[in-house]
Amino acid sequence: MATLIPPPRRKKAKTSHEEEKKQENAIEAPSVVVQFTSADDGSNLGPAVNLPADTPREALEVLLTSSKAEDPVPFSFHLDVQHINANAKPEEQALKASRLPISTNILADALSQKSITTYGLSTEDTFKIICEPQAVFRVRPATRCSSTLSGHSSPILCAAFSPTGNMLATGGGDCTARLWDLNTETPKHTLVGHPSFVLCVEWEPRERMLASGSKDGSLRLWDPKTGSAIGGALKGHTKWVTSIAWEPAHINSKNPRFATSSKDATVKVWSSDTRRLEYTLGGHTASVNVVKWSGEDVLYTASQDRSIKVWSSDGKLIRSLNEHAHWVNTLALSTDFVLRTGPFDWRGSKPTSDEEAMRMAKERYDALVKRAPELVMSGSDDHTLYLWSPLASKKSIARLTGHQKQVNHVAFSPDSRLIASASFDNGIKLWDGRTGKFVASLRGHVAPVYRIAWSADSRMLISASKDSTLKIWDLKTNKIRVDLPGHTDEVYCVDFVADKVVSGGRDCTVKMQAAAVYKPLTRAFATQYKSTPTSPQTNNSRNQSPSTENVASKVRRKLNDGLGLDDFIRGPEHLEDAIQAAKEEREDREDKDRVQLGKTGEPRLPDWLRSAPGATVPTSKSYKKIKNDLRGLGLHTVCEEARCPNIGECWGGSTSDDAQERAHATATIMLMGDTCTRACRFCSVKTSKAPPPLDPHEPENTAEAISRWGIGYVVLTSVDRDDLVDGGSKHFASTIRKIKQKSPNMLVEALTGDFHGSEDSVKTLARSGLDVYAHNVETVPECTPFVRDRRASFEQSLNVLEVAKRERGGLNDPKIEGMQGLVTKTSIMLGVGETDEMIVNTLRRLRQAHVDVVTFGQYMRPTKRHMKVDRYVHPDEFDHWKRVAEDMGFLYVASGPLVRSSYKAGEFFIENVLRGSKKAEVKKAVAELSSAESPLKRRKEEEGLVVSKNDKGELVDLYVPRKCHATGRLITPKDHTSTQISIAQVDANGKMTDGREFIALSGDVRAMGEADDSINRLATERGLLRNVFTYAK
Repeated sequence: MATLIPPPRRKKAKTSHEEEKKQENAIEAPSVVVQFTSADDGSNLGPAVNLPADTPREALEVLLTSSKAEDPVPFSFHLDVQHINANAKPEEQALKASRLPISTNILADALSQKSITTYGLSTEDTFKIICEPQAVFRVRPATRCSSTLSGHSSPILCAAFSPTGNMLATGGGDCTARLWDLNTETPKHTLVGHPSFVLCVEWEPRERMLASGSKDGSLRLWDPKTGSAIGGALKGHTKWVTSIAWEPAHINSKNPRFATSSKDATVKVWSSDTRRLEYTLGGHTASVNVVKWSGEDVLYTASQDRSIKVWSSDGKLIRSLNEHAHWVNTLALSTDFVLRTGPFDWRGSKPTSDEEAMRMAKERYDALVKRAPELVMSGSDDHTLYLWSPLASKKSIARLTGHQKQVNHVAFSPDSRLIASASFDNGIKLWDGRTGKFVASLRGHVAPVYRIAWSADSRMLISASKDSTLKIWDLKTNKIRVDLPGHTDEVYCVDFVADKVVSGGRDCTVKMQAAAVYKPLTRAFATQYKSTPTSPQTNNSRNQSPSTENVASKVRRKLNDGLGLDDFIRGPEHLEDAIQAAKEEREDREDKDRVQLGKTGEPRLPDWLRSAPGATVPTSKSYKKIKNDLRGLGLHTVCEEARCPNIGECWGGSTSDDAQERAHATATIMLMGDTCTRACRFCSVKTSKAPPPLDPHEPENTAEAISRWGIGYVVLTSVDRDDLVDGGSKHFASTIRKIKQKSPNMLVEALTGDFHGSEDSVKTLARSGLDVYAHNVETVPECTPFVRDRRASFEQSLNVLEVAKRERGGLNDPKIEGMQGLVTKTSIMLGVGETDEMIVNTLRRLRQAHVDVVTFGQYMRPTKRHMKVDRYVHPDEFDHWKRVAEDMGFLYVASGPLVRSSYKAGEFFIENVLRGSKKAEVKKAVAELSSAESPLKRRKEEEGLVVSKNDKGELVDLYVPRKCHATGRLITPKDHTSTQISIAQVDANGKMTDGREFIALSGDVRAMGEADDSINRLATERGLLRNVFTYAK
């Protein structure tokens, strides 16, 4: 019996009434104020414009280019959100991107519910849109595997396209390299000759030769036309070859040299003409993982000895970069793309002579570096990356953190605007190619990412992973555009050219992915795009006729005439009037919504605790720099967490132009997180029985931030961590040691907890090299039980200060060789119920414990959940207790209603305690040494410092002239054969008279040298403090 199927239902026609109701419910898109900004120099492209938030991205280009122009330039747009989130907490700031891509429109991408929640955006903000010119051609993403190339019998370890993209070279574990014809996607030549795995292959920039390196340490050159070897194997390395780098075509196009790095800790430079070794670079002490030949004719090498070295092309060491804490795995140059492709561009034109090849390559290189100098990015096993400009400075531009495991590969985009990094944490991160700021995270792989490669137009990125997949990422949306399965095992290598993607891996197959190129919009290559319009030049643009006026001039004229994109959409309207009207409307709305909170009839605080409006608003450059660095490295400060009223004074330091005065700035860094295991009734820090684990990178991050600020004094504090065995003392000590390594003359104060009474923890911290050991008793003994947590006591706190002083000694009686005595410090809150007699007895007990410094401050109730203020102490009483404490013999006393335990600590201690003590000891030591008898002939004071040795090589005398701190620096010969060390005169630029450079170290006796520990011991015995009289290794 047949079953009847009912006919499909007809869709009910919408009535006109429903359509009208839908239109009535439609919400009109809000308007936003947009400021277009150049990505090249950060300049504003004319005044701000008022645009509908739903304006499509394509329509934004109307304002920056003209459809009638002969050479239209496509742009990408990003919303700068860094300045909007400047007040976010450090841990929140680290998780947020510095900019958002505008792929659809501002309403969908920036004002979505997620963006509003994450970044706090609103239509009241001025939207800063970063405009970046894109390549004038567009690469279409690969969507399928066009062929599978079989031939290798072992895993594919390396793959590289030729500069023109016409040939492909691969190397594998079957001891062979292979050449493939990409026109037919078939094997062309099998290169046989290596006795072991072929680990790396690299094309000569003009595609005339191919170099390959093997696991046995041998190298071979091949003719790609015939597939035959050029001569025999090049032997010199004793372990396997890790990378190969050719001399750029614009430097040497006729007979380029090439450099190789090896596991044997050396780098060798070879001649491709004579096939002989020219020289060996042997400065590294561990495996050299990568070598790069720069377009500035220098070599960069990265090693497992944690250093990056810069070499001249004739083999001389220029400088060493030593900021990584673990193996340096990878390097990338911002010019890698143009160096690799040399004189070849998209049109396929080939140079006919060596001179023409050098000229074409030079033009392409100069076009790229004209906007910004060549930069270097390094990735390490310490989970971090560093951005460098090595020829300008040995200090990094930025330290990039965010990866949770070792960084395996980094790569600059062809236009050098973005950097991509691949890590074993399964993720890829994007960074700004100029500043190193975080842009976005690309998540999709489920296993470590091994390699990444960029498309020629810088719009797409491809990644290869252990999860056996390739993924193509769209940089306009920062999302996966195409997922390319096909491999059956791990993918070890990947490369991307204009129309092809190649990959190889553990499954012993080479796969080609189809990727065709669109018709170019103009006759230009990827790196020869138009620059972003610069700042408005109205006079020049107005004088040009409409027929000859270029695109940039049209943009400036339109914007300066007060016309915005809404003029084209809603009709002409004056921009200035629109902005002014919106501003007045906002101000009226704010006035209506504003309410006054609290008691209005009487002040909540006494007069001496109220400051004039705006009086304490911090605005100094030192304050802003410290705040930005804290945000970037995700560090906590008590200054901000507790909303200290003195933050502007401490972080800002002095306003003088003198560098020494500016060094008085002080910052208080809170280590080990912001969650305490105790619950004191006066403290507003959040509490938990099980706070988060310690960050192992916090010591390095803290030292890095502090080294950037140029401050003279830093206070390290922490919450109580009773959940840790040692209370966190080892973590604390590690941070101090790293700070001292990066900034030897920095004064460090540690404001610690009581470590639950553990004397071993206190001793660990006292021996770490800190200058001031601070622990707050908080209040008098009688008030301690109801003010502090039950696990804390006055006796326990007093014992902490006593143990620290016994371990290191005082300023006049140091106990540890090579370290000065310790200053101990504590703080007392007033206004919690204490009496005068209690305060006096507490001060007496502190002096009996040899505490040097005490501060007094007013207790301020953080919230209604905390204990009440007993009374507000008058400033005259604070002055009284300052005099009482000074009369008792305290080395320094800070007393006032707003004084906190680290209030302007740097300025006071530098001037009154530590610096003065050091100066006195150094002057005494210099006087003693100058009058000492020397077995050498007495030399004039102007000649410098002399160290003499006996026949056994032992130091027997050290002579320091009275004027050495003003006339020169200590220099030692590199071969260490001379028994004499002399002061060399230097000019105003810090150069020696013989032209050698030196490192200037601060201190009262300024010296530098590669002296051994015996000199340091002698200096200590003669009274010279090691952290003042410094020898740099």
